[in-house]
Formats: sequence, C-alpha cells, structure tokens
Amino acid sequence: MFLIWMGSSLSSIACTADDEVRYIIDGEGVFGFVLPPSLPSQMELTVQPEAYINVPAGTEHWFYLTPQRRLKALRYFTGTEGWTPLYTGKEIKREHVTFADALICHSNNKVAGRGASHICK
Repeated sequence: MFLIWMGSSLSSIACTADDEVRYIIDGEGVFGFVLPPSLPSQMELTVQPEAYINVPAGTEHWFYLTPQRRLKALRYFTGTEGWTPLYTGKEIKREHVTFADALICHSNNKVAGRGASHICK
C-alpha cells in the first residue's frame, strides 16, 4: 500500500501491465476509459473521497484533475514494475457519457433508449 498525492494528469490514453487499485481519501479527479466495442467509445468517471477504483491491467485509460487540482489516494499494489504507462496513441474524445447511458446502450445491444441515442454508436 502506498499513499499518493496526484497533482498531475495522464493526458494521453495509456494502459499498464498491473491493475491500478486506489481508494480516494481527499480531492477529486476524473478517470477516462476506452470501452469495449459493444458500448459507446469512451466514458469518464469522477472519483471523490471514499471512492474505490480498480482499473484492470491492460485497460486503456487516462486521468486528469478537476478544478480542485488535488487528489489524495491510497494505491494498493504488489510491486511497482507494472506502473509504467504504455501510451496507445489514441485520441481522447471529450464526449461525456454517463455510466447509466453506457449500460442502456449495452443492455439494448446498441439500440438507443431513454434519450441515449446520441451516444449509442
């Protein structure tokens, strides 16, 4: 376990060889994810105190701070070898897709429902 103070951003899409497991203590940040083909292309998730997040190894993602400009978290790990980001070169799309909309698209097999037609592509 390691206490981290995240004062910077991962502004390009990357993945890591190990899971990235964090428990948020203070502040706020946004993790973005490249989703599987059955879902909208990308999604962002805001994390705040008491949030637990596990980004599985190999998951394409990015991170940035909100205007609060700080995030304090505990990072759980078994070793530091897999921490190095492997950049994919993909572009971050600034579509704001909610988790609920992503589930609607997935459950409807990409047939839009409940006002989500603009994101079910």
